[in-house]
Amino acid sequence: MFLLPSRVNGEEILGRAGDTVFAPRGSRHTFQCISQAAGRLLTTVVPGGLDIFFEELSATVPRGTAPDPAKVAPIFKKHGMELAGPPLGPYRL
Repeated sequence: MFLLPSRVNGEEILGRAGDTVFAPRGSRHTFQCISQAAGRLLTTVVPGGLDIFFEELSATVPRGTAPDPAKVAPIFKKHGMELAGPPLGPYRL
């Protein structure tokens, strides 16, 4: 089973396969996959343009590695976002 705990503006949401979680523009949000199997996440952003942010982020953080906050913070700032933390800890069902 695919489980994706999310937090949007402080509200915890446990997403399951097929669920939709909405994070309004400007909201603080995060998510993590806690399933044993890899999961997929489809993100839709309106209006477009966030793809450039993700391209820059993926060029800075090699696949399969943890991001270095000092290296990615300037990318967030450039695109008008803030890297909030700390990351979500272990999730208990």
